[in-house]
Amino acid sequence: MAPSARPPRNWPGGMIGMYALHQMSRSPIYGWQLAERIAETTKGGWRPGAGAVYPILKGLVRQKLARTDVRGGRKVYLVTPRGRARLALMRARIRDGGGRYMELRRLVLDIVDPVDRPEWAIEQLRRSLTMFVELSDSVDLVPSARGRALMSRQGARELREALSRIEHAPRPGTGSRRARKR
Repeated sequence: MAPSARPPRNWPGGMIGMYALHQMSRSPIYGWQLAERIAETTKGGWRPGAGAVYPILKGLVRQKLARTDVRGGRKVYLVTPRGRARLALMRARIRDGGGRYMELRRLVLDIVDPVDRPEWAIEQLRRSLTMFVELSDSVDLVPSARGRALMSRQGARELREALSRIEHAPRPGTGSRRARKR
């Protein structure tokens, strides 16, 4: 299929494009700066190179989601009104259907060797809990005290329910914990 015949994508440029629009909504950004912010945000877990970043930024400009300007002798990218509208749509989709994006972890799980899955799952849990605690404790990340309080209450409730399910889950070769207690 020729590049021009590709079907339209909901997320121009994938994750990099989505994050680029988000960063541009805060302030103008240049390519290397975008790559550095991704690396900082992912704590070094992902550092896209110029070969990934610049074609995506150029694509955002072609789609009129971003525009360029020269500031301080450097080419910077700025979000356009059309880009802001796309960013608002992306944020709404994440808010309303964010679970679908989390389910992509199942693709990774399918790749992980079954022998390594317990450690992988524990690490995923640890990272998710760490992020949740960072969010619920941070005025910068969640400015609303009401939002942080909601996270604490609902998070504690979800943890209690998950712990109960884990404690009562059947164990291989032993039947359920409930059956053993009888």
